[in-house]
Formats: sequence, C-alpha cells, structure tokens
Amino acid sequence: MQGSLLTATFYGSIITIAFSGSIADRFGPKLIFAGGCMIYVFVTMATPFLAQYSFNVYFASRVVMGLAEGSSEK
Repeated sequence: MQGSLLTATFYGSIITIAFSGSIADRFGPKLIFAGGCMIYVFVTMATPFLAQYSFNVYFASRVVMGLAEGSSEK
C-alpha cells in the first residue's frame, strides 16, 4: 500500500512537469506556484480524514498532490 501511494504522487508529478513551464509562461510563475502550493497544503491537511474514509480516495488525493507538486517544479 505504501509503495502504491508513493507511486501515485510520482505519476501525478510526472504528468504536470511536462507542461507546467508553458502554463507558467502563459499565466505567470507566481500564480502557478501559489496555486500548486495551496492545493498541496489543502490536500495534506485533509489527508487523515481521507485515509480514514477510503484507500481509493486517499490514493486519488496523492495523485492530486503529485499534480500540484509537478506544477511547482519549474
């Protein structure tokens, strides 16, 4: 289970790393970085509740965390 959760975060970040630079060029790096950080913080705070609810929901939240993390990479 731990391995699949770490993999979910990795795959989420790989998806957004590819095109986050072009999105940052269009909307500005500050906006993209701030949005990614806010999503990451919100999902991190919701993690205990999501983990109690269901593993699949927690897995999806880790993918969302990866998407937010990937948008902050550039």
